[in-house]
Amino acid sequence: MDTKCCGAEPVRVSEALRALSNAVQGSGVPPTVWFKESSPRNLKSRDFLVPRGALKKLFPDGEVPEDLLNTLKSLNSPGMPPIRSSLQSEAGLVIQLDRPAVFQRLLTDYSPYLRPAPSDVPGGQNVVILNCSPLHACRNLDSLRLSHLRAALITDHLAELLRLTGATVQLIPAVQNQDIKNFLHQLGVSWPSVSEATSVGETVSAFKQSLKECIYVNCNDGEQQELQDETPRVLFNMHLRPFIEEQHLSQQGYDPNLDAFLVSEEDLEHVAWLQTCVQECQEEAAHCTVLHVVSCEDEFHQQKLDLLWRILDPGATTQKHLICGPVRVLNPLSPVSCAQYFHIRKSQMQEASVMKYGDSVQGNTGLGRYQYHYKGDKKRSVCNV
Repeated sequence: MDTKCCGAEPVRVSEALRALSNAVQGSGVPPTVWFKESSPRNLKSRDFLVPRGALKKLFPDGEVPEDLLNTLKSLNSPGMPPIRSSLQSEAGLVIQLDRPAVFQRLLTDYSPYLRPAPSDVPGGQNVVILNCSPLHACRNLDSLRLSHLRAALITDHLAELLRLTGATVQLIPAVQNQDIKNFLHQLGVSWPSVSEATSVGETVSAFKQSLKECIYVNCNDGEQQELQDETPRVLFNMHLRPFIEEQHLSQQGYDPNLDAFLVSEEDLEHVAWLQTCVQECQEEAAHCTVLHVVSCEDEFHQQKLDLLWRILDPGATTQKHLICGPVRVLNPLSPVSCAQYFHIRKSQMQEASVMKYGDSVQGNTGLGRYQYHYKGDKKRSVCNV
């Protein structure tokens, strides 16, 4: 398949899982379940897996035929990412993607991932809602961690790219804390803000009433349940596994361990903001897509919020997830906040400017150069997601 043809269809986890399942079933064995790896440790060696225990039930002595391994390696179908290797290891049947080819295919033409494309939308415009999930929990500048900042920078960069395609972009949540707003402004990020908190209380109240009658809520826990070591307070204890099975969502890339969900007030507010923004956009737009930009440590929780929204609103709009990689600080004496990191980097740039240009460097010259380097860092950070 040539490069131009490859770019015609976006690669998707759901399509990969479907193609792999069909390939195994086509070899004459019963259907089996593939798992999409998500942990950084396992992703070093594999992307998809059929566990060793399952192979023993499918093949004599648990040995995968060589012709099936070759078939899997040569899979070439719409939506299927290029495969680097297909082999049997101690863990089971392992598939590793050709990641350089996947990234090249994605970065060469990302327009297929905007479905439908803006030029194909009849009678209206295409709206993409970028939900920077970590900012929902940031009440002040001290609570803004480096992983949160990375998600915000990537969201800002994606917004610029999407606007270049002609899409209308909405950023949420609106920042209510002035210190966070000023800090992002120092980095050249123009993030929407509100002087006063817009109320979503009515939507949250409606969600609570709906969950009281929801079949996926454990009625024995009730609304007044409060765990001693849990903050914020738990309002509902949900079980998501039955919903996933009923809606046949297991092949769409959701974590196979999703089930118990302790729903808090903040969770309902998060979904309420999404619901409100989508309703406002749908009044003028023909198509609306929500892209959740989330740090890797919050990936599991964001999938729960995704399913919670589906339960509360069966007609919820299309949702996609962009997971940002971890941010590590080498040999920190103590946890480094975003504000501390900014001042450290600013001081380093000022020192470098003095060494290069002499003591004549004054005022915000160092800061200006830091902002210049930041824009390069922001673009590079997208490639490390």
